[in-house]
Amino acid sequence: MTTPEPCRSLYVHVPFCGSLCNYCDFYSVVLEPVLVAPLVDAALREVAAYARIRALDLDTFYIGGGTPTVLPLAELERLLTGVRAYASTTAEPEFTVEANPATVTAEVAGVLAACGVNRVSLGAQSFQPDELRTLSRRHQPEDVAATAATLRRHGLARLNLDLIFGIPGADPGEVGA
Repeated sequence: MTTPEPCRSLYVHVPFCGSLCNYCDFYSVVLEPVLVAPLVDAALREVAAYARIRALDLDTFYIGGGTPTVLPLAELERLLTGVRAYASTTAEPEFTVEANPATVTAEVAGVLAACGVNRVSLGAQSFQPDELRTLSRRHQPEDVAATAATLRRHGLARLNLDLIFGIPGADPGEVGA
């Protein structure tokens, strides 16, 4: 019997959000601080258990949700540090965390950078205030640029934006307006 190739990628789903967006079909609940440490404990135990049955040499990490950046700083750091321990020793991994512009502060950006995150997937969704309200988003269009600037000041220059098109009631002529 041959030894299986090491696992190269890891996705961790953080189900917590500051509020629930009405369009989202991903499993998520409003953040309850008492549930955070048990979730982080369970996620780290699960990764460790998998590492005992199959080698982990991770070159891609994706921490999504939900909104990982809504976690208390100490728990966010514990989760990111814990999974980063399984990073490849031969290549710099891509380490992505999803973020909502309403949840990224200078402190959050500092934790992301200190833990080796090198890409942030920013949930802009739209740059139209009416569309953001329709989607139940907590940020305003101008928050996206401010959040990107905060992330860049902390050395996180690799960003992608999540955008949604075809929002009910949207005027296609306003796209990019």
